[in-house]
Amino acid sequence: MNASERRRLTVRHACGCVVLLAAAAALSGCPSSLTVGGGAGGGVRILSIDRVTGPTGTTLTVAVQINNATGVAGGDIRVTFDAGRVTAVGATTTGLTSGFQLAANPQPGMLLVSFANATAIPSGSGALIVLQLRLASTVASGACVPLVLRTDTLLFDALGQVIPSEPEDGELCAQ
Repeated sequence: MNASERRRLTVRHACGCVVLLAAAAALSGCPSSLTVGGGAGGGVRILSIDRVTGPTGTTLTVAVQINNATGVAGGDIRVTFDAGRVTAVGATTTGLTSGFQLAANPQPGMLLVSFANATAIPSGSGALIVLQLRLASTVASGACVPLVLRTDTLLFDALGQVIPSEPEDGELCAQ
């Protein structure tokens, strides 16, 4: 599959099921289809979580970075971690997402952050959102807890179309 094919997915509704296929694939008899493009600015976006080191027993801020925010109008960020060593507190917007609506849903072992705006980010890169995570006081000095950016994390353009992205995990480490 070439780069152009990776940027396109087709969602087809058949018999009440939703099937994601590579753009080159075709299903006979499907009643409808919707092409999901790469969004403004094109290309697959890289979402990465920073590696942050800090004192145990405190709430630390960890940025979710994007290499190209052009055309991003919203998203659902899902981060998982060891619930015995990290507690999700919340999340905030950044300079890139200033003015966006944001909702954080902290759960044991996971933080779901949804953000949206009526207009897309015109251009830029850097911190997309900032996670607030508490590192347990029981984490040994020098130990790190993986912060996994789940593959079902989604970015959207102003029309609600999915912008393809690739996740890169981060870590929260104890001083």
